[in-house]
Amino acid sequence: MLIRKITIKNFLTLYGEQTIHLPAAAGQSTAVILGPNNSGKSSFVKALQFLLHQRLPGCKEETAWLLINNRHRDETGVKTEAVASVTAILTFGDSEMEVRRSIRSRRTGTGEESFSDAAISFARLQTTATGSRFVEDDGTVQRRLDILCPDTLLEAFFFSGEPLDGKLLRGVNQVRESLEEYLSIRQWRDAAEAARELRAVYAREMQQLAQKNRELDTVLRDEAQLQHQIDEKRKAKVKAESSMSEQQEALDQRQSAILGIANQTQMRTDVEERGRLELQLKQHEQSLEAAKGEICEEVGRSAGYPFLLPFVGRARKILGQLHKDGILPAELAPDFVKRVLGMEACICGEKHTTKTRAAWHKYLDKALADDVSTKLKTLESRVNESAPNCLQRNVTEIAKLLIDARERAEAAVVGKHMLDGTIEAISERIRQSPIEELRRLEMERKKLAATVENTKDAITTLTKELNNLDLAKKRKKEERAKMKISPDVERRVKELERFQTTADSLAELIDNSIGALRRQFHKNLQEAMTDMYDEHVTDGTMATILTTLLPTIMQGGRRVMNLGGGQSQLLGLAYITSIARLRNALHAGMKGLGIRLGVVGEQAFVLDCPFSGMEQHYIEAAVKGLCSAAKQTVFLLHGSQWLAAKRLLEPAANMAWGMHLHAPKAVIAKLKPEDRTYFFRGENVILATESRASGEAVYSELKPLKGA
Repeated sequence: MLIRKITIKNFLTLYGEQTIHLPAAAGQSTAVILGPNNSGKSSFVKALQFLLHQRLPGCKEETAWLLINNRHRDETGVKTEAVASVTAILTFGDSEMEVRRSIRSRRTGTGEESFSDAAISFARLQTTATGSRFVEDDGTVQRRLDILCPDTLLEAFFFSGEPLDGKLLRGVNQVRESLEEYLSIRQWRDAAEAARELRAVYAREMQQLAQKNRELDTVLRDEAQLQHQIDEKRKAKVKAESSMSEQQEALDQRQSAILGIANQTQMRTDVEERGRLELQLKQHEQSLEAAKGEICEEVGRSAGYPFLLPFVGRARKILGQLHKDGILPAELAPDFVKRVLGMEACICGEKHTTKTRAAWHKYLDKALADDVSTKLKTLESRVNESAPNCLQRNVTEIAKLLIDARERAEAAVVGKHMLDGTIEAISERIRQSPIEELRRLEMERKKLAATVENTKDAITTLTKELNNLDLAKKRKKEERAKMKISPDVERRVKELERFQTTADSLAELIDNSIGALRRQFHKNLQEAMTDMYDEHVTDGTMATILTTLLPTIMQGGRRVMNLGGGQSQLLGLAYITSIARLRNALHAGMKGLGIRLGVVGEQAFVLDCPFSGMEQHYIEAAVKGLCSAAKQTVFLLHGSQWLAAKRLLEPAANMAWGMHLHAPKAVIAKLKPEDRTYFFRGENVILATESRASGEAVYSELKPLKGA
């Protein structure tokens, strides 16, 4: 969602009608709004907050009149309405909409606070053949805005921060829920539930069809029960996989912390050696699992052939006798012989005689049914030593593969056993370290490693149970396929079964995709945070994305609770730019899968004084990151922040405005020189002027800067 145009009328310090056209073209665009403190920069951000979510202090009907500009209220006559509004044209890819949120309050007397309860309205511009007019929103537009910019993530994209408001990083549950909504995870979950409900609808209809057939009804009920068990096991597996991700993350953090401490001590060699051996151990474990899988696969592929070998000789003898008796090869099918006997003439063209009919009957007595004949031919090819699919040859090949897999499995077990002992000996030395912190971390690491292994075993067990349930369900379907039911019922049952299978596959795909998406979210966020934070800090701290998708700072494997102002600000800015990159990546990924969730890859940043308390190199890092992360960025800066960011921001700015402050002489006198006069592209711009009349309310006006 980008902002193409915004008009603010008599809202807070902004007097009259102030309009800004923001660049929203292809590629990144950057705009700057310069102005002294208290000139209305925060009013600009609050105007956006009010427009999008009506979320501001004093936004209740009885006090909302306070949001109307003071000067405009002073000019409003008794029994006349004072009106404030925020209007914006918002773009979504190729489409756009114009929305307006207004406040109306009637003056009831001459006193300063003699205003009635305000009426707040939200409308969208509607264009018809007869013209355009604003129509009250029925909730549709508001719901769309809530998805494109969730209320609890508003602090990320439209914030006034000196420094960045800590609510972004403190409200863990709210931010996580909003982030999931922002990334459309909720829509995926809804789709999965809808697919399951659809499958249940088909199952119920199948059971209704089967009510007159007790046998079929019983089988369908068994299938439904198996499906319920499958769903429960899948949920348990997804939960276990999520837990293992969190456990592995905690384990990796302990490993990093141990290595960080060990690098400064004599334990470094032990820790590095253990890491190398653990990598080898993992390779042995993977080799063992692969060998076990191959053994299972080959045993299954053998179909019990090795047990048939003792009977091959007897089978050859019986088949030889069938050839001797003229039963094999069965060159003519019984149905064909019957047709010949039913005709007046033989296949040679002559009329049947008693002799020819007797010959055909003799053949028919010895003829085999088609399916028996086919099976005997197959058996003959399997016992024939010269045939390519000979049973003996197949069994020999399978035996070789099984022996090879068994040898690899045994080698992996031996290697794993040897490494287990060596790793445990090194771990014990680390646990006996004189450094208390190292001992503590090692004990935590050991517990976490055991927890990860237990969870991994639980996932393996759940996977086996799921496979068994799937196999049981498949057998029930095969049992149902053999039942004799009416053609109409059979046709509808098959159709419903196809629908049911499709819905089930969709639900499973979405469940798996949510897990994959979350893992991809984590990866993308971590990469972006590393680029913007880790590369620029000087104290060795590192930004880490937790499994909750929220950021934290680690140093030596432990979370840092008290950050300096510059670091805290950079962390917040790095996180919100990471979210923007993440959403772009998500949009591209969804589009690649053919899934359309609207244009979600475009995000605007409106940042009010974001560089407060930051050192110069942090400011430059933040500017580079912000300008490249979002398609549209608006910086609202006072004098000192403009001086600090000017070198990078001035050439990057596509457009620039000044927030011109009109205030009494006493207010102007308190301003610093850099807050009165700004230097922009070779021009001195004065943005603070004394009020013309004494007692006149403070107000501001937006003016485009020359050279922009």
